[in-house]
Amino acid sequence: MGSGSEEVGKVAAGAIDAMRTQPLAIALVIINAMFLALGMWLLSRINDQYEKSAIRRDGMLTEMAKTCAQCPRPTRMVVVQTEPNRRKPDDLSIDER
Repeated sequence: MGSGSEEVGKVAAGAIDAMRTQPLAIALVIINAMFLALGMWLLSRINDQYEKSAIRRDGMLTEMAKTCAQCPRPTRMVVVQTEPNRRKPDDLSIDER
């Protein structure tokens, strides 16, 4: 029984020989690598846009906080009910009579 590195070398050599005899396998590997590269590029662009929008949003929130800090604060309102809300007998509907 050989060592692990010899076994890995044999597997790699077999895979390379198989790709030499089948050009479609090489094309498939190349296309997959291209799709992976495209996906990585696309995700990096999406991340850049997300970071830019987060920076804009943080700036807007900071500006709103500064603006709201300059506004006068409302005084506390007290609502006083002068007369209880009681129904008069004339207000009853036909179903309730």
